[in-house]
Amino acid sequence: MTRSADVDPSRHVHEPIARALNGLILVATVSFAIFVMITVAAMVTPDGPLHELSHVAMLVVMAMVVVARGVHMWRHRGPTAESAPTDESWDRAAAGNRFDVMLARVLTVAVPLVWLVGNVLILVHRLPMMENAVPVAGLWLPMAAALWIFATFAWLDFCHDRVAAAIDESDRRFRGYWQDIGRS
Repeated sequence: MTRSADVDPSRHVHEPIARALNGLILVATVSFAIFVMITVAAMVTPDGPLHELSHVAMLVVMAMVVVARGVHMWRHRGPTAESAPTDESWDRAAAGNRFDVMLARVLTVAVPLVWLVGNVLILVHRLPMMENAVPVAGLWLPMAAALWIFATFAWLDFCHDRVAAAIDESDRRFRGYWQDIGRS
């Protein structure tokens, strides 16, 4: 175990925030890239298994985000749940990592936008084929739109919660450092 004197207090306190931001940037970048690849695969492949799989993959990705968020909320319900994120979480994180926060926030917004753009591109690409499929479009389009809305809220909440949890951990480390400073 390291003593307080062996640890750079500033680095120790800011490490959870940097780790959370790096994780968000990585997850958002991978999610963005996967969805771009799915969209490109759906647009450039002719009708066939890969084309149809691309359409399903878009919905599956968004559904997984909603399900993962729902499971997280269910597991962390009640009085033992982490503290609720505050509106100042991103601002507090930016105090020490301005560029990382800016990049994470841009990617946080870009992911749902690429979901929307990908789905709209597929819709526009399929529009000539859907003229005779009004009942199908009347059923699937509202469901896909609702899924996008739920996935967007789930994604934004996930990102905000990660930053807020990192801020809480940083605060705990700060208090712990000052609590133990006289004991060293």
